[in-house]
Amino acid sequence: MTYDEALRHFGTQERLGAALGLKQPAISAWGKVLPTHYQYQLEIITAGALRVDESLRGPRNSIEQEQRA
Repeated sequence: MTYDEALRHFGTQERLGAALGLKQPAISAWGKVLPTHYQYQLEIITAGALRVDESLRGPRNSIEQEQRA
C-alpha cells in the first residue's frame, strides 16, 4: 500500500497513527512509502482492506530508515 492509500482509508495522519499506536509526527516523517512492518500491521488492522505491496517496500525499521537518509 502507499502512504496515500493508508491516509485515504483512515482520513487523517492522527487516525492512521492512532491505529498503529504512533503520534502524528512519526506518520508525517514516512514520506510516500510506509515502512514494511507497518504495512503488514495495517493489513491485519483493516482486515485486508489495505494490502501489503511488496513492490513498495519501505524501510523495515527506524534504523534502516536512518541509514537510507
